[in-house]
Amino acid sequence: MTRATLEKVWTVVGSALLYLTLNAWLRTQGFPDALPGLNFKEVECYSTAIFGIALCGPLLLLECYLTARFAGTAADPAWTARTPTAFGVALLPRSRDAHVYRALFLMLFLVVPLAGQIHFLDKFRGGSLYVRGTTTTLASGLALWTTRAKAGQRMGRDFIFGDPATGVTLFPFWEPWLLLAIVVAACVAVGVVFLRVFRGQLPSARARPHRARRGRV
Repeated sequence: MTRATLEKVWTVVGSALLYLTLNAWLRTQGFPDALPGLNFKEVECYSTAIFGIALCGPLLLLECYLTARFAGTAADPAWTARTPTAFGVALLPRSRDAHVYRALFLMLFLVVPLAGQIHFLDKFRGGSLYVRGTTTTLASGLALWTTRAKAGQRMGRDFIFGDPATGVTLFPFWEPWLLLAIVVAACVAVGVVFLRVFRGQLPSARARPHRARRGRV
């Protein structure tokens, strides 16, 4: 895949990721209206957090992969040359405009979605698990990661998360751990990508050759 194609795919995936993250975030905060399209209006706020992780988490991992792959194809060591240009805007790699523009879209396509993942996990932790047909809380908070289905309970049908009347089905124990794994993977992936993009740009990295030369004298 060429660098130009990578930039186009990166822009499409990042735009979709940002759109879904903002819509899900607004819904988890109780806003009835959000951006048009897939806006989770029919899903209550705690259940929306599950969709926020399940939909946006894999997209964020894909965006991280595309960013890292693009950075690996750059011959210029400047971080601006190692970062895709959203929407194909023509910019000189080391210009001030390039710094501002690429930094902005790194924030929008990586940092904001990562913040969304952390928010969705926290929102999920604040929700409650119910046995279908009851209003008694079975688990909430950290207990969501330790509660298992009992003998005779069907994992895919007998449990409701969020609101006992309008919530979504939840697989106890397994699904909370899967959601946590997605968020942790997203945090690690974003960290690795930023190290890949800014490799050689940090003061400590630029200082190593000087220390090595002093050692040889």
